[in-house]
Amino acid sequence: MPLPSSRSSIVLRRPLVVGVLTGGRDLAGQLRRAASPLVDLVEVRLDTFRAVYGPDGRHFSAELLHRVKRATRKPILLTLRSPTERSAPARATERMDDARRESLVVPLLPVVAMVDVEVRRARYAGRVTAVARRAGVVVIHSFHDFKTPSSPARLDRWCATARRGGADIFKAAVTPRHGKDLAKFLEWGVRVEKIGRVLIGMGAAGAPSRTLGFTFGSALTYGHLGASTAPGQMAAADLGRAVRAIYGGGK
Repeated sequence: MPLPSSRSSIVLRRPLVVGVLTGGRDLAGQLRRAASPLVDLVEVRLDTFRAVYGPDGRHFSAELLHRVKRATRKPILLTLRSPTERSAPARATERMDDARRESLVVPLLPVVAMVDVEVRRARYAGRVTAVARRAGVVVIHSFHDFKTPSSPARLDRWCATARRGGADIFKAAVTPRHGKDLAKFLEWGVRVEKIGRVLIGMGAAGAPSRTLGFTFGSALTYGHLGASTAPGQMAAADLGRAVRAIYGGGK
């Protein structure tokens, strides 16, 4: 299903390589890597920055996004991940409820190109999606399974929920145990209709999906800018080179 014209331009290019920017690391170094022409889009993982959870979280978040835009001149994908869908357990000081997440994310939507919300957090996803669509922001509804490959039936249910919820893209990140699991997952992705998709296999068995997922309809791939945020994640620059080698460098 084509995206509305106001939100289509960012996903009509060749496959996009997303550089994932995180807290607790050398921010200046990450920004230099993100500015590389091998990176198309910068995901700002707000949930990994400790200052977000403090009393000045709103001001810090806004300043961070403006700094990223100035330093990289790249579109931003905004993510404030729920503690239940992070690859590593969140500290007690790095937890917030969905109402507070919404209060942080919504004011930032005018300065981003895309936003990621968890499809399983229905109320939060619905409220952020409604505002994002009015602002012309591309909406990803994401699902993460850090333990299993997930069954096609389960993925179908959450994908259908994302479609009904107004998402432009359904992101499925699962953990295949071996090559057969990965093949089954990618074959599932080929059959997805009426919504964009991102197909990520995490861990060693899922690593080929990082570069080959596009062949099965995946719109994005994610690489780190200095520290991995998911099992099996590669450096963004390495992904950029691989994607260009396989799919070409044009738009």
